[in-house]
Amino acid sequence: KKRTNPKTGYPISTKKQVELAKSQIDFNNPAFANPNIYTNLTTDSEKLDFIIAFSKNVYYLGDYYYKSGEWDTAEMEWLKLIYLMPKAIRRLAVLYKKEKRYRDIIEIYKESSKSIFIARYYRGNEISLNEMVAAKINYTNHVIEDVSLLSDYDFNRLKALSPFPTT
Repeated sequence: KKRTNPKTGYPISTKKQVELAKSQIDFNNPAFANPNIYTNLTTDSEKLDFIIAFSKNVYYLGDYYYKSGEWDTAEMEWLKLIYLMPKAIRRLAVLYKKEKRYRDIIEIYKESSKSIFIARYYRGNEISLNEMVAAKINYTNHVIEDVSLLSDYDFNRLKALSPFPTT
C-alpha cells in the first residue's frame, strides 16, 4: 500500500529515503541561507562556487519535499534552478508528468534552453532535442487531460527574484 501525505494527498517515500534526503541539505551553507550574497562576489570563481553550493542545497531541499509528499513546495524549490541545473529540470519534469502537466514540461525545457549558465557549465548535459521532442509528443498524446499551470508571468517572476544569471 502506498503511503500518502495526509495534508497534500501526494505519495511519500519510505522514512529512510526521506531522512536520507534531509541529511543531504547543508542548512548552514551561506549560499543556502542568503542567496543575495552572490551580488557582492567579485571573481568568477567565487560566483561559480556560490552558485554550485546554492544549487546543490536547493536541489536536495526539493528532493526532501518531494519525498515527503510536499510536491508543490518541491516544485517551488526546483523552479529556482531552471536556469542553473539540468538535473533539477529533469526532476521537475518527472513531477509534472505525474501531475499530468505535459505543456509545463515543454515550457521548462524551453526556458532552460535560454540559460547562458547551463550552456557554459553543463555542456553536453543540457536538455536535449530528443527530450524536447519526446515532451512535445507526450503533450500531443495527452492534450485533453493536460492541467498545466505555468505562464510567462511565472518565468518573469523567477528571473526578477533570482540574484543569479538567468538568460
